Amino acid sequence: MPIGEYLNWQEGNPIVPFENPRTAGPARGRCALHRWFAPGELRCTYCGVEVFCLCGRAELAPTVAARLGPPGIMRRAATLDHLLARSLGGATEAANVAVACRTCNCSKGDRRFPAEWIPHRDDNTFVVAGGLPDLTGLGPRARRLGRVVEDFDPAQPGHPVAELAGVLSWRPATVHRALDEMFRAGAFHVTAYPCAPSTRYFYPVADPEDVFAGRIWVDGWL
Repeated sequence: MPIGEYLNWQEGNPIVPFENPRTAGPARGRCALHRWFAPGELRCTYCGVEVFCLCGRAELAPTVAARLGPPGIMRRAATLDHLLARSLGGATEAANVAVACRTCNCSKGDRRFPAEWIPHRDDNTFVVAGGLPDLTGLGPRARRLGRVVEDFDPAQPGHPVAELAGVLSWRPATVHRALDEMFRAGAFHVTAYPCAPSTRYFYPVADPEDVFAGRIWVDGWL
């Protein structure tokens, strides 16, 4: 889905958990990150961790650096991420760039946030119990997942994909593919919460005529 569909209706900003201080305009200099973002403390837009820039104008707190050690520190290196990837036509402009830790940037790739990717997605994508519409036209994995969802206790909170993968003895990616198939068929509607880390909830749609079936919308800020 286009980035433009994920707008905070109050402020008109792209939905991101953190908005780092920006420069007044594209600044000159060798550092691509600091052409757009002001020096000082920076955080990953997506997962919220403190990051540092190799140019030295954004550093980790000494206590954080000591706790992480060298391997963990390099995962906190700040990168310039394109909300809509350049490979998909995304421009290098203020509305399309964000600060991302190296881990999130590598994980996200060219997928779109939050429709296709969220940080630590297997732990932060939840499926809520409930009855589903007729799934006979879908593949065997989607039907099996549907039976599991219908057997969950509706009084319990949503179940993360990581848990579902364990219950089904599937890889998490297989659970996501089944969810996507069911979503396209109108079996779920999805609410994306722009918090840190971002979460996404799949709610069963009992009535296939529900106007929200098969759509993603933003339900506000947590």
